[in-house]
Amino acid sequence: NKQVASEVNAPNTIKLVGIGDSLTKGIGDESGHGGYFGMVKDKIEEQDHIKEVSVKNFGVKGHKTSNLQGKLQEEAVIKSVEEADIILMTIGGNDIMNVVRSNIFSLDFEPFRTEQKNYEKRLKDVFTTIRHHNSNAYIVFIGLYNPFQYMLPELPEINTIINEWNVNTKQMINKDDKAIFVSVDQLFSNDHDERLFYKDEFHPNE
Repeated sequence: NKQVASEVNAPNTIKLVGIGDSLTKGIGDESGHGGYFGMVKDKIEEQDHIKEVSVKNFGVKGHKTSNLQGKLQEEAVIKSVEEADIILMTIGGNDIMNVVRSNIFSLDFEPFRTEQKNYEKRLKDVFTTIRHHNSNAYIVFIGLYNPFQYMLPELPEINTIINEWNVNTKQMINKDDKAIFVSVDQLFSNDHDERLFYKDEFHPNE
């Protein structure tokens, strides 16, 4: 059937949805690309078999997993998630920051490990909610990194904490065969080029 063949070979339209925090929103990119989210959109659009990429970005500066749980109850977000082909997300950095702010003068592992369990429960709930609305979309989760690499090099414990959160998050995400964990922490661990971060020394979007 010629019609079926032409439809199969026709360029596809991809629906790309962003959820999460300031990284997904695009903070830390003055190049005009809209951060990693916009760059991924451009890369997908360059593929020969892709006609166009329609985007909806619901990233919000300062959002934690608890905020994302609420965001996923909004009608517009639900509708976009239902229709999505690919969902990009960054979340968890502000969960960690919250613990850092509360314990900045007495950093030890215990409060981070306590909060890690709560974070994992909330993130699991986020994934359950997404899958309730869409069982087929690819979910791409960008892992956590240490934003204090250059600001607070005297706190190597943060690297241990980030690694623990990443390892457990990856294990959880790997149980979903259409979810992908993208590790980024190694980009910063051995690199002393501060230009990787935005001028706020926090957002490596550009």
